Amino acid sequence: MHVSVASIWVLAMGAGVCVAASTALAECDSSQTSKPSSARLVVKGGVVYDKKTDLTWMRCSQGQTWKDDLGCVGVPKKFTHDSANEGWSNGWRMPSVDELKTIIAKNCENPSIDDEIFPDTPSEWYHTRSKDGSGCWVVNFGDGRVGGKGSNYGYCDNGYAVRLVRSGQ
Repeated sequence: MHVSVASIWVLAMGAGVCVAASTALAECDSSQTSKPSSARLVVKGGVVYDKKTDLTWMRCSQGQTWKDDLGCVGVPKKFTHDSANEGWSNGWRMPSVDELKTIIAKNCENPSIDDEIFPDTPSEWYHTRSKDGSGCWVVNFGDGRVGGKGSNYGYCDNGYAVRLVRSGQ
C-alpha cells in the first residue's frame, strides 16, 4: 500500500487561531489495478480525454482552477443538484452517475480517484445529473460509494462538489 501525505500548518498570529490545510495523496493497494490505464487517458493541461468512454473531463472540481506545475488550486464550490445542472457552456455538463463511476479508482481511498490524473480531489460527495423520482445520485470520492435511489438522504438539496464532463474531445 502506498501512503503519502503533505501537510501545511498556518498559525494566524495575534488572533490565536490555527488553520490546517492538508493535501493527501490517495492510499492505493498496488496489488489491485482498477485505475483507468494511462494508455486509455490523454491528459492535456486542465482536461483529460478518456478514449474508452469518449468523454473529456475537467481535471479540477468546480471552484478550483488548473495551474500548470501546481495542479488544481482553490477550494471546490458546493452546489445543490438543481444549481449544479445550470449555466455550463461549451458542451460542459454534469456527468451521469454511470459516467462519474468510470473515474473511480476502486483500489484507492481518500480519494478513490487517480490523483495523478485528477489532483487535489477532495474525499467527499459529488453530484451527478442522474435523478430518480425525488432522489438524486451522488458519488463519494472518499471511498467510491454511490448514493441515491432508496436512500433517505437529502442528496438533491445538499451542497456537494461538481466535476464537469463533455462528450468527445
